[in-house]
Amino acid sequence: FNTGILVLYDFDAATGVISNSMVIPGATKSITQGCEFSTNSRYLYGSFSNGVDGRNTYFEISRLDISLPTAIDIDNSIKPIALSKRGNAFQMGSDKCIYVAESGGIISKISNVDAAVPDYTPAVIKLKPQDVEIFSLPQKVHITNYKVDLGRDTSICANEPFVLNLNI
Repeated sequence: FNTGILVLYDFDAATGVISNSMVIPGATKSITQGCEFSTNSRYLYGSFSNGVDGRNTYFEISRLDISLPTAIDIDNSIKPIALSKRGNAFQMGSDKCIYVAESGGIISKISNVDAAVPDYTPAVIKLKPQDVEIFSLPQKVHITNYKVDLGRDTSICANEPFVLNLNI
C-alpha cells in the first residue's frame, strides 16, 4: 500500500491455485488500502491517492478494467469515479453494489458496478464518526432458508440487547 505498485494474479477457484502475477505500474497513483472486484470480475475498484505517497488531502475512488491483456493497458484504464477525503474500505453488498467507508462516518455506494459507467452515490449512510472504522466494513454473512420464530408471546424492547443463536 502506497507503493505505486498493484499486483494482480489469476485464481483458479476449482483448484485454489494462484498464478500469473502481473504488476500494474500505477506510476502516477498509488493504491491505498481498499479494493473490491465487480460482480463479473472485469473491474477492480479502489481508492488511489492523488499525489506523491498519498500525502494530498483527497483520494480518487477509481476503477480499472482488469480484463485487458497487458499491465500497461490495465494501468491506462484507470477511470476516476469520485473524489473522497478518504475511501479505504470497499465491500460488495448483497445488492451487488460496492460500499465505501469514508472518513467522518460516511458510507458511499457504487452501483451498476459491471456497467460501462457505474453510478456513485455519496453518503448513502451517515454514522457518527466514532461508529465507523474507515479501514474495515463487515464481511458478508450467507445464511439462507432459515426462519426465525420468536413465538406469539415474545417481544423485543428498543435499546435492549438481542441475540439470535443459529444452531446448524
